[in-house]
Amino acid sequence: MMALAIVKVLEGEGPAKSARDWYGALVNVPVQVQELTQTVAEVAGWELGTQSGGGRSLRSRTFEARNMSVYGYSLGDEPLAVVQIRRYFYSRYGGSVRKSYVLGGDDRGQIFAHILPSSPLQWHGLSTATPEDTVTWAESKIFQVPMDRVGSIIRQGDIGIIPMQAIPGRARQLDPDQALHMWEFANSHTVTVDGEIWDHPSGLYAKGLVEIVHQRDQHHPIDFQGTCRIVIGREGANPWWMDVALGD
Repeated sequence: MMALAIVKVLEGEGPAKSARDWYGALVNVPVQVQELTQTVAEVAGWELGTQSGGGRSLRSRTFEARNMSVYGYSLGDEPLAVVQIRRYFYSRYGGSVRKSYVLGGDDRGQIFAHILPSSPLQWHGLSTATPEDTVTWAESKIFQVPMDRVGSIIRQGDIGIIPMQAIPGRARQLDPDQALHMWEFANSHTVTVDGEIWDHPSGLYAKGLVEIVHQRDQHHPIDFQGTCRIVIGREGANPWWMDVALGD
């Protein structure tokens, strides 16, 4: 399927790379980002392209097309991209379109894909956003922090350490007589806190030395000294028509 090639030229927009089409996708995507998204698709096993099925009868034939569009990206040692996976399916009962949005990237050699809990099309700032802004927006939704706080996150896969100024007043301290705390997060990360921990509706809070180790050694260990919130990134529902989840 060919997307309708209508480009919105944004007033005051400098680089042409930030131009978006009528559906909000970026028109010009660097080769490095194209290679990154292709790698993510291959590792995840996403079946992109078109295919037809059914027998010789017109009534039994089906047509399916899956494609990927880039909505944002950031380059560097750990490149990231926000992509839309789109599925169009047609049969004798008519056609249907389904979409899923994913933050994918290369985390120090670990390819990952994290389905977003909401669509960037719901973000009122998308039309004037730079590619980097869109990645920041996606991470803010995953880790439930304002966009201006995303840069402070110490991330290991889907787990994030967010530095804090203080512990919330309603937080409940856990095991106050215990100095060392250790537990498992998301069935894949070992979290150790040498200090104090608190439970709160917004997450787990800690004060002291925090270390997170990935149990399968797919991510480098991370540590933090001070007061912080430890969170498991929010994830959207995995679409039934393809497996998006990859990495942790």
